[in-house]
Amino acid sequence: MRQVGNWPLMDILEATGGELQGKKVEAFTGITDDTRVLQPGDLFIALKGARHDGHHFIPQALERGAKGIVIARDFLPQLSSVSGNYAAIVVSNTLLALGDIARFWRRRFLNVPLIAITGSSGKTTTKEAIAWMLSNRFKVLKSEGNYNNQIGLPFTLLGIRPEHEIICVELGTNAEGEIDYLASIALPQIGVITSIQPAHLKGLKSLKVIQKEKGSLLTHTQKCFVYNADDPRVAALANEFDKEKIGFGLKNGLIRAEDIEWRDTGLWFSVYTPDFTFGVQTQLIGKHQIYALLAAVAIGWYLGITKKKIAQALASFKPLSGRLTWFKDKQGRIILDDTYNANPGSMQAALGVLNSFKNGKIAILGDMLELGEQDIFWHEEIGKKAGSISLKALLLYGQYAEDFKRGALKAGMEEKHIFILQEKTDVLPLLDKITTPGDVILFKASNKIGFSELVKKLKEQL
Repeated sequence: MRQVGNWPLMDILEATGGELQGKKVEAFTGITDDTRVLQPGDLFIALKGARHDGHHFIPQALERGAKGIVIARDFLPQLSSVSGNYAAIVVSNTLLALGDIARFWRRRFLNVPLIAITGSSGKTTTKEAIAWMLSNRFKVLKSEGNYNNQIGLPFTLLGIRPEHEIICVELGTNAEGEIDYLASIALPQIGVITSIQPAHLKGLKSLKVIQKEKGSLLTHTQKCFVYNADDPRVAALANEFDKEKIGFGLKNGLIRAEDIEWRDTGLWFSVYTPDFTFGVQTQLIGKHQIYALLAAVAIGWYLGITKKKIAQALASFKPLSGRLTWFKDKQGRIILDDTYNANPGSMQAALGVLNSFKNGKIAILGDMLELGEQDIFWHEEIGKKAGSISLKALLLYGQYAEDFKRGALKAGMEEKHIFILQEKTDVLPLLDKITTPGDVILFKASNKIGFSELVKKLKEQL
């Protein structure tokens, strides 16, 4: 990523506590970790990732006109071989230095309210719904896509400008301590937790650890906690929060959705707040997606947005691609695209949506990643769910296909309706053989499995 601005060298040194080597310059016109987007006058931060070490790209950054670099102290002995007239800021950890710079910049704009969203699932849709709601009234800065980690969040915050009136960001985690760290950078006035479910168990080990990890957001939440009151683990965190709090849900909370039904192209429901009630036709197809809209209603109500504006925002909101959206393909089949990611909670929710259709139903399931030692258990559990909903066919792909199948068989599904595929490319030809117009087909797996490529091919044929 790259953020344009005016970044004085002295501010960077103050923020990071870094040691200056080389040329003393006045300021940088941009900050980036990517030489492909770097512009002359930028500050290049050499980040070390799983596949690439940014320190190896320092010569390239300088050739492209970088005025300064942020490097790890361990790299300092090699710096003598890198010629040029530039400022080198030496720190112990460049990733933490990026966070320090973002925190320093965020403190310049503490008068701008920041909403931070976390949870096991639904974070991005909730963030998008809240930002959509607020954009009717405020100049909003939001994190793009799922830029919710130790790189994406700082770069989002470096985009704060004087014209912004409110900030909406997403915080993600797959290891203990990450939410606490990210929240310490974001400094939120409002914290939102969508759910606490089995996800990233490889790094977070148990639901209790996940609850603690998500709950660390509240340590840094200064004014209000907006939470899913139907999730008992989230509600338990609310009980311990001593500032203002607003619960939302289908059963519990100040903000509720009732009278939910399918109408034409999406879900219709009634919204209840302490001050007003209204009905709204949405473009959502998943009942569980209503929670994202309710979080947006809670924020809107808290900030004094009118009933009319809230209703308009709910009716016009569209989820991002890959997050349970739908379309009809050229053969008249209904495609449910939930390919962005998967954990046990979102898998069960997506299968529940598929089950709500009366047409012939086909589920195409792939691996749920980062479940750690409980991976086989959860894939079998989801297989049981799939096997219990009268599927026309169950197509399975990936390392855990046999575990899905075992669960489906235990739930009573006939083996002749279960297909294990060795290649992703086999999915679409098989669908052409076993489906008819009007069938509903769900694609669901973790993002790395690549089911989005299959959905893209179906869209390209339209």
